[in-house]
Amino acid sequence: MRLTCTYWSLALFFVIGCSSEGDLSRSILGQIELSDAEVAFGAGDVAVGGSIESLLVVRNLGSGTLTVKSVTLEGPPSLELVDSISNVALEPKPAGGDLQVIVRFTRQSEEDQPAGELVIISDTRAAGERELRVPVRVTLGAAVVQVSPPSLDFGLVGSGEKKQLTVTVSNTGAAALDVSEINVAGSPDFKVDFGGAFTLAPGETRPMDVVFAPAEPAPASGTLTIYSSDPVRPGGVPVTLQGNHALPCIAVNPKSVTFGGKKPGTKAVQPVEVTNCGTVPLVLDGLMLSAESHPDFVLHQVDLPLEIPINDKRELLIEYVPAVVSPLNADNLPVMSEATILLESNAWEPIKEVFVSAFGTDQICCTPVILVQEGEQVVPQTNLHLLGQQSTCPTEVAQWEWSVKGPVGDAGTFIPSNTFPDPTFEANLAGVYTFELRTWGSDGTPSCLPATVDVLVVPDEAIHVELLWTTPNDPDETDIGPEAGADLDLHFCHPLANTGVDLDGDGVGDPWFDQPFDAFWFNAKPNWASFDPSIDDDPGLDRDDTDGAGPENLNLNIPENLTYKVGVHYWSDHEYGPSLATVRIYVYGQLVFEVSDVKMVNHDMWDVARIAWPSGKITLVTEEGGGYKITPSYINPDFFQP
Repeated sequence: MRLTCTYWSLALFFVIGCSSEGDLSRSILGQIELSDAEVAFGAGDVAVGGSIESLLVVRNLGSGTLTVKSVTLEGPPSLELVDSISNVALEPKPAGGDLQVIVRFTRQSEEDQPAGELVIISDTRAAGERELRVPVRVTLGAAVVQVSPPSLDFGLVGSGEKKQLTVTVSNTGAAALDVSEINVAGSPDFKVDFGGAFTLAPGETRPMDVVFAPAEPAPASGTLTIYSSDPVRPGGVPVTLQGNHALPCIAVNPKSVTFGGKKPGTKAVQPVEVTNCGTVPLVLDGLMLSAESHPDFVLHQVDLPLEIPINDKRELLIEYVPAVVSPLNADNLPVMSEATILLESNAWEPIKEVFVSAFGTDQICCTPVILVQEGEQVVPQTNLHLLGQQSTCPTEVAQWEWSVKGPVGDAGTFIPSNTFPDPTFEANLAGVYTFELRTWGSDGTPSCLPATVDVLVVPDEAIHVELLWTTPNDPDETDIGPEAGADLDLHFCHPLANTGVDLDGDGVGDPWFDQPFDAFWFNAKPNWASFDPSIDDDPGLDRDDTDGAGPENLNLNIPENLTYKVGVHYWSDHEYGPSLATVRIYVYGQLVFEVSDVKMVNHDMWDVARIAWPSGKITLVTEEGGGYKITPSYINPDFFQP
């Protein structure tokens, strides 16, 4: 069993009382971060006697105060610090500010191209980083890349349409600029016609066309990165891309209407809820049944055009009066009467269809009806409210029975039970959940056919990682409670993660259990990137499962341009034995990586994968022989084990 916050505080007190000075500093001091790995000047033709300046930013990413004891510059007189710096205290984010280190270069001669080092002394928690030496270099007469504009907004682009905007690459330096690669990361709806590597002479420019052709009605974003021979921009120049961020959106609930069986001459009415799910008003300007619709259906009309405000909804009514008993097919089931409601609007999808079905019968049947309060497309971990109270029977409805077929590995349950009329169900995994409802009347009359509805679960973050597992010796992986199942943990690490311990024996400190640069159960919501809390650029472990099966979910909406590490730790088997772990990684809602049923035993640490950004490339980590990289008996000394 894991320690609660209260017990952890007591345990931490014990560690402080008994640990070495190095361990103590790790727990209470700040963590230094630099904005760049070097200070570089891309000066072009700076006249002799002229000066230019370059900025290096020092931040505190730790949980305690970071003291920058001194910043000095080792190098020739042409390089100098603009301000002297000593004993500057930086508080943790988000309250703490930045320390700006400004280096000035004054050109002494035509041949002057000096180099030096910044020496930064601090009390950062990692002992190996308490003296940082940052290279300072000057490259004169070099190529200089300039890209404009820095961002492209394509506005509103509808279904089947595309829009083209231009980005211009210029060489404002004194040497030829080689453009080697252009990468587009993010939404696949953005395309650029690169055409291969090219060279720009000094002063030359080249326009490039970027096309946005959306495949779905959702806001799209991405980053176009231009890589060149500019020595100061080795990581490329980014251009942010976005489209359909002010988007009319139409959602209907349910997506299909099932009346079930009705006696000839009996009128039944079902509602269809139309919701504006966009960021601008939705205008409904057409409402009709398709020409192929069965004549037993009638659509109640409303005054058009009908404007629906943002996040508001309107109810439409469809009526069914069967004229005769429906014939039976070869399987002795009734042949359905069908209709299609056509909704015309200003949304990305100009015509929305709602399928309707029913049949005439001389039997007495219950008609189960399913409504999903949250709609039929949601994000992972949505707690669905399934509504069956609108089901009907010739007598009163006395019994409901729900069932579900979810994505592989799903272990969700109906709360409070599958016989409750309006249960809830937490949809934790990405994929399609098919819900089915059968009903019985107070006299025992059953439903002739079950009602079914599909709910699509799609991640809406740039990076979504799922961990789930099965434990063969656990007789009930859906039960909950302390030690009710095996406990595996998902880990997601920043490149700065380095606990100082090397339990996997590869010669470098391991990233796992680092604070603050490992997002896991003890550090579920770290702050890694911007100091602004309104910017959603930090990862979050949004679900931690401690009693069997999972899933554990991690999400990151705005990744940094770096490579993240994904791992799985078998915290405790709670005496249930080995488990089979599965990891799935989604990029912008698309499943791009899956490794299934990897056998793990108690305290194993599995180094799973690397996620490179902005490319979105996923790389499986393997041992030299090609097997999974699993370190046995992985017990981090900073954490108590069960």
